[in-house]
Amino acid sequence: MFVKEVLDFNSCATIIAFDYKNLLRNDAINSEYLEKFIATKIQLTSIPFHEIIEFHINEILGKVIEDAKSITLLQNIRMLLHENIYKYYANIEERIAKYREKEEARTEKKALDNHENNSITLDAFNSIYNEKKKCVDN
Repeated sequence: MFVKEVLDFNSCATIIAFDYKNLLRNDAINSEYLEKFIATKIQLTSIPFHEIIEFHINEILGKVIEDAKSITLLQNIRMLLHENIYKYYANIEERIAKYREKEEARTEKKALDNHENNSITLDAFNSIYNEKKKCVDN
């Protein structure tokens, strides 16, 4: 179940982030049940990646922009930041993809190992069956 226990602490706020629409697709949770536990909902919107990058570059360069004596220097710094941020982001995506591949391979290997450990050859089965049959027959 979604909420196991409710505690009331003075001066303590809890923030839970989730996709409300997807959560309501769960048959065990309905909106009336969920509303008992939500004091404030904030609707978030999707922001394009380049807009996030621009925001942070402007934050980083805020003081530099004010003190910049050379537009060319400022443009070079901005270009380097862009390049490095996108390279870093691509590196993260690549590492996540490799991790997922390793996890999938590990899961498949584990399933195969479990199957091999649980499987029995026909000869072994017949041998066990015949031994048990002899015990029953006697």
